[in-house]
Amino acid sequence: MMLLGGRPSNGQRAFERTVTPHKNALNDLVKPDGSPDYQKIKSYIKANQIWGKTKKYFMKAQHRKCGYCEVKMTGSVGDIEHYRPKNAVWGLRARGRELEDLVNMRGRKYNETYQSGYWWLAYSWGNYLVSCSNCNQKWKNALFPIIARRRRAPKRGDELIETPLLLDPFGNHNPAEHLRFNDLGQIEAFDNSRLGKKTIETCGLDRESLRNSRVEKAKRAHRLIQRFLTATKETLN
Repeated sequence: MMLLGGRPSNGQRAFERTVTPHKNALNDLVKPDGSPDYQKIKSYIKANQIWGKTKKYFMKAQHRKCGYCEVKMTGSVGDIEHYRPKNAVWGLRARGRELEDLVNMRGRKYNETYQSGYWWLAYSWGNYLVSCSNCNQKWKNALFPIIARRRRAPKRGDELIETPLLLDPFGNHNPAEHLRFNDLGQIEAFDNSRLGKKTIETCGLDRESLRNSRVEKAKRAHRLIQRFLTATKETLN
């Protein structure tokens, strides 16, 4: 996972002008007693998915790599991911595993018990990043682990006081202090980091296809080094 610093500023101002009416519309769906009308909010967000307009800016800022697994994305590949899920927050019951075809997975199960996500951040620039479809749709999905016990529905302002257990490539935590690669190319939590463990678990960063890709890249690098050393030796002789 990359450490990218702050989110890109290019395109943000124009996007904020575009989403202001949508933010106001969501606020209007809060009932007089202060409780959100979750069904209407979810329906509104589903009908107004305009965050795709930000993709080109985040792709550039992320060097066209997935914000979680760093897989290179080309063409139209890649999703604008909500770091904090917008419509629901799930818990993880079973991690599951990638099948031998390295495309499909089996056994990943969720606790879909929380009635709402961080709906007020659906149109927030600070909640976006680009991720590959595997990380976003197959693994992370609506997961967002935090340290404290989660209430049934997040409330506006929770994001200011909660402690996430998912690394944000645009956040303040240095991934190198929480993640490491062993000699076999497998990712591990550095120094038993809880943040590292949960990030791996949430995004499936230890899946076989990623490990195989890293091993193959290491082999190619080794071959190039060997060729360079051989050429250098022949030149000196």
